Formats: sequence, C-alpha cells, structure tokens
Amino acid sequence: MIWAMAFAAVALAFVWVTGVNDGAALLGLSGRYPRSSGPLLMALVLVPLVLVPQWTVAVARTFTEGLTDLGDRRGALAFLLGVTVALAVVAALSRRGLPTSLTLAIVGGIGGAGLGMGLDVSWRGLALVLAIGAAAPLAGTSVGYALGLASRRIPSFTGMPGAVRTAHVLAYSAQCAAYAANDGQKMLAVVSVARHVVSTRRLGAIGPGPPPAPIPI
Repeated sequence: MIWAMAFAAVALAFVWVTGVNDGAALLGLSGRYPRSSGPLLMALVLVPLVLVPQWTVAVARTFTEGLTDLGDRRGALAFLLGVTVALAVVAALSRRGLPTSLTLAIVGGIGGAGLGMGLDVSWRGLALVLAIGAAAPLAGTSVGYALGLASRRIPSFTGMPGAVRTAHVLAYSAQCAAYAANDGQKMLAVVSVARHVVSTRRLGAIGPGPPPAPIPI
C-alpha cells in the first residue's frame, strides 16, 4: 500500500511539474495571437493530448521499454526512482533560474536508476534519445533561419495580415499535436505505470513479455 501511494504521489507531482514546465511554454506561445479566440487556443492544446495517444503511444513505450530492462521484477521501483530523480533535478535547477529539459532529466533518471540497480541498460537507446535531444535546438535554429530568409523574399499583399494570423494558428496547432505525439507522452508513461501499481497494489515488472513474480506491497 505504501508503494502504491508513493507511485500515485509521484505521478501527480510529475503531471503538475510537466504542466508548469511544458504547459506554460505552450500557453505562452498562444499569447502571440491576441485576436484569436482564447477557448480555441486552449482546445488546440488539450484536444491533441487526448486524441493523439489513441493513434500512437510509441514515445511512451520508449520510456517504459526502450531505456532499461523494466521487465525485471525491480522494474517498477527503478522507474519510480528515475522519475523522482528527474523531478528533483528540475526543481533544483528551476530554483536557480536555469532552464532544463524535463524529458532529458527523466531519460537520464530512469537509465541511471536501472544501471544502479543492476538492470540491463539500453545504451544505444539512451544515446539516441540524448543525441536527438541535443541536436533538436540546432535543427530548429537552422530551419528557422531558412524560413526567415525565405519570408524576406515573399512580396506583401493586401490580405497578408490575415494570412499570417492564419498561418500562426495552424503552426500553433501543429506544435500542440507534435507535443502530444512526442514530449507530452512522458506523462502518459508515468501515469500508466502508476495506475498499474495502484490498481494491482503490487510492485513488479513493466513492459512486454510474461512478468516474473511481483513483490507484494
């Protein structure tokens, strides 16, 4: 019962921190469109979070299956420790006013916890996720620079303000959908693991395949 309560508390804390961290960024971007409907912009954030996981949960599976061997009977405990470490790192850096990635923190936390507990760690999977995380800002800068140059070559026309506003809303919609399909799925992974532990009240394996005997809690 104690472990079930711990998982529930960590899941709630993680969703809250994700909302403060990632959600604030998305809502902050919506503030660039003062003439757009507030409820519409809010729906663009929330609807993909509900609908996209019905289509794909591949990124959530990476958290639970692709970083370390959580199929071990100690897998759930390793996951709990990894998420807790990620929350602690983000909280400490946030107090110092230093930006960080909650996603990279949880990837490192889960991998480190698995390594410390003697579980098999997917070094290839960890390296790939961390490399992509490091390359993403550089790729974004390059694409943004190219689009900025291209925009200077587009001649102005009468309906340009409306066209630009529509393009902004479409881009914001795509950004929210991309978040739901990728970064936002860390919440789905944490909540799904916590729900499993709370519902079964057993601390056992996570991931595919027949699990070994769980540890009663």
